[in-house]
Amino acid sequence: VRYRILRPALTTPLLPLPVKQPDHSDLAPVHWRLRHFLDDYDVLHVTDAWFAYARTALRHHRHHGVPLVLSTHTEVPKYTRVVVRQLVERLVKPGAIRDHLLRSWQVHRRAERTMRRQFDRYVVHCDHVLPSSRTDFEHVRSLLPEERISRLRRGIDKDLFHPRHRHRERLARDYGIPSDGCVLL
Repeated sequence: VRYRILRPALTTPLLPLPVKQPDHSDLAPVHWRLRHFLDDYDVLHVTDAWFAYARTALRHHRHHGVPLVLSTHTEVPKYTRVVVRQLVERLVKPGAIRDHLLRSWQVHRRAERTMRRQFDRYVVHCDHVLPSSRTDFEHVRSLLPEERISRLRRGIDKDLFHPRHRHRERLARDYGIPSDGCVLL
């Protein structure tokens, strides 16, 4: 595994958005610097289907045949719905225009559907997809044959790491930990 850290081309903190975001995205259509490094890799692994790095990887995959793997981590379409609604509520004064945008046009739900369509179009080009949630798994299964999908399991195996397997005395003996000492992993 080799990592190259590249600055985003058009990152969301540069935009004067009145909504706090837990993370930032590169909104550029393509990351031009990234594309120069992609020939060095045997597999391209992306964690989204919407932003510059993923779109650049898809272009490279389509032009050069390098396998493309997608893993899902965030429900971006649903998150988009929430953020767009917050933007409208903060940028448009209460009244007829805001009501029309949210109730009649449902711009937040349209944005969610647009992101879902982008995801679907991206997924069909992937050689393999690793959905992390059961919902994403079922959705991806409607788009791809099952042999191109694997469930991405995250978290801790609660049975393997259950407290009943604790052997404090053995740890103390094997690693020289005083019996009154704190053990932190």
